Amino acid sequence: AELIRSAIIANPQLGVLKLGYNNLGDTGTSLIASAINFGGDGFEETDKVKLGESDESKCKGADSFHRRQHHPSLSVLDLGFNNIGDRGCFSLATLAVSRNSTLST
Repeated sequence: AELIRSAIIANPQLGVLKLGYNNLGDTGTSLIASAINFGGDGFEETDKVKLGESDESKCKGADSFHRRQHHPSLSVLDLGFNNIGDRGCFSLATLAVSRNSTLST
């Protein structure tokens, strides 16, 4: 699921993601939901976390550093039959679907 997460972030042109029958479970689903929430701007969230506090303040647009937006082009997400439990569903609802008018699941 970590590779899928990285691919979502690195590909802002991604429009359809069909991952049915992959046994992602709660952990994999949460990783994918965070990637969709992150926005797909090609800049890994982990790269941002690696920046020190002083480095962060030096970045142009540091006020938007922690601001997140949904993936710009993802409109279809199919995660059917992946053994997703309550925790995975909560992640999807709060990170991927909430306030995301372009995404249909």
